[in-house]
Amino acid sequence: MLVGEANCSELNECRALPFGAKPCGGPWEYLIYSSINSDTLKIQEKVDEYNDWNEVINARYGYSSDCSQAEAPQLLCLNGKCVDRNKVEDTP
Repeated sequence: MLVGEANCSELNECRALPFGAKPCGGPWEYLIYSSINSDTLKIQEKVDEYNDWNEVINARYGYSSDCSQAEAPQLLCLNGKCVDRNKVEDTP
């Protein structure tokens, strides 16, 4: 498995990568994962390949999007999991 559970014991174990390529620019979303049980270099390589492929497909088929920008996550190690503070209710 390339990306395991996003387990963490401290914030510096949490990572996020822009994932996908919107036709107007920027990522579709962000991939949140933990460096504890994931191969960070391999993940970066595969995400880069996917993003490049996504750009080619967008251009080839003339895809469009709403041009909104995905909000970059504010990483947090909460209850042993890497999460986006923006998507968690009532975070400290």
